[in-house]
Amino acid sequence: MGKHLGGLIGGFGSLIAGILAFLDDVHDFPKFDHIHHWFLGLLGIVGGLTSLAITLKQILDELGLLGEAYELKTR
Repeated sequence: MGKHLGGLIGGFGSLIAGILAFLDDVHDFPKFDHIHHWFLGLLGIVGGLTSLAITLKQILDELGLLGEAYELKTR
């Protein structure tokens, strides 16, 4: 579990920073005239969720909780 700590911390950190950046500039949400904080916030949210999903999949693989059906579908 210790080797996945970086993925978990990075994922949660990016997710929290993305949410805060998005909410900080949400009043400019539909504007595309230049890069606003809401856009960077969305990137942080997507990156954080992706990191958490990949890390969670790795943890479940190591614990053997995904099962044989998952392995058959991915081959």
